[in-house]
Amino acid sequence: MANLQRDSKQISHQKSTRAKKPLSLNSLLKKPNYEEKVETVFEDFWTQERVEAIQQLCIEENLKVEAVNQMIADYKFSGKEPLKETVLSACNEKPKLLERKKIFARVVSKLLDIINKFDDALGELGQEE
Repeated sequence: MANLQRDSKQISHQKSTRAKKPLSLNSLLKKPNYEEKVETVFEDFWTQERVEAIQQLCIEENLKVEAVNQMIADYKFSGKEPLKETVLSACNEKPKLLERKKIFARVVSKLLDIINKFDDALGELGQEE
């Protein structure tokens, strides 16, 4: 019985000493691969946010996801905005003649916003070190 009480006192003493030692950010950063894990988690998160933004654009403007992804890839490769015919062919329904100019301008603007936010701005984060 005395041994049991002594063991429980030692365990509670060990718990209390552990609880008093606060974890610092520096101690966490010194762990191996911690920064790599943060980068991996952030990249996964950012990719998911990018996919959701593209899907939202497609829903709002009634566009084909594959065509939007192709326009983004073409823009990243050439640096040129998509042609009017390319944007209008990405529509699930052919827009009326009077609405085409507005739709084109709106889609290109949103497309460039997505590229700037998720692709171009991400490069700036890696260069701040």
